Order: sequence, then C-alpha cells, then structure tokens
Amino acid sequence: FARRDLHARHAAALENKLDATIALPERASLLRALARLHEEQLGDARGAARSLGRLVELCRDADSAGLLAALHRRHRQWPQALEALQQLVKLSPPAGRAAVQLQIAALCEQELKDVEAAVAGYAQALAFEPTSSPAFVALHRLYQQLARPAELLRAIEQRLSLALEVEEEVPLLYEAAGLWE
Repeated sequence: FARRDLHARHAAALENKLDATIALPERASLLRALARLHEEQLGDARGAARSLGRLVELCRDADSAGLLAALHRRHRQWPQALEALQQLVKLSPPAGRAAVQLQIAALCEQELKDVEAAVAGYAQALAFEPTSSPAFVALHRLYQQLARPAELLRAIEQRLSLALEVEEEVPLLYEAAGLWE
C-alpha cells in the first residue's frame, strides 16, 4: 500500500480487519496502526484522534490516553488535549497523577490563557502530591501575580508543614511574616 501511495485503501483495509477481529490485543494494535496511518500518511489528525479515542475506550489505560493527549498537543488542539489529559489523570496510577495534573495546569496557563483553571490545576497537583515543588512554585507565582495574599499564605503554611530542611523553611517563614504585616 505504501509503495503505491494507496494509504486510504490501507486505512479501509485496517478498518475491515478491525471489524473482523475479536481479540483485544490485536484490536488495540490495529487501532494504533490506524491512528499512525491517519496522522503520518493521510495527514488526517481527526481520523487519528478518532482511532485513538476508540483505543482509549477499548483499553481504558493511561498509555492509550497519553497517546491521544500527545496527538492533540502535536496538532496544537488545546481544548482536546486538555480533555485527553483529564482522562489520563483518571486512568493513571495514583503515583503518576500529580505529574499529569501539572501538565494540565501548564496547558491551561500557557496555551489556553486561563489563569483561574491553572490555579485550580496546580492546587490539585499539590493535593495529589503535597511535596511537589513545581506545583508549589507555580501556585506561588500565580498567587503573587493575582495579588491573592490569603491564598499565598495558606500555600506557604502548607509548604512549611511539609518542609524537612531548615534551608527551605527560613525563606518561607520570612515571606509569611511579610504577608502578615
């Protein structure tokens, strides 16, 4: 198919094979191949997204949701990427949820320009992993930018309760004292 530039026919053949296949691993493999074909050979990001969406429904795993999120990011489809990342959080193991939540918050802040959603996202990342330095730093920066001293103080106090090193505590204590003034 590839040598003769018959990619659309190849996609149709893969769809037919998918319809005839019952085994889950083989169906998943066909959906991945179909998504690759749509994106790389046919230049059809929508078709690739449909295939990966079917893969996520079929497998219900973080790897599949991650593929869908990556596809939307490559094509700069930010609302769809956000939706896929939110699905990825649900499908990820507890240890990986904070990292995905950080991606969601960053996407909201940088691409969607939704600062309130970014604040909520970073706060959720801290809820998943209270010691997350990237989430704390981003939340700290946004609270300062939005002039929200009460929320900033709460975040600092939470961080202080988790601080293990004196080197981390001292600057936070000074900052908290400044906010109390």
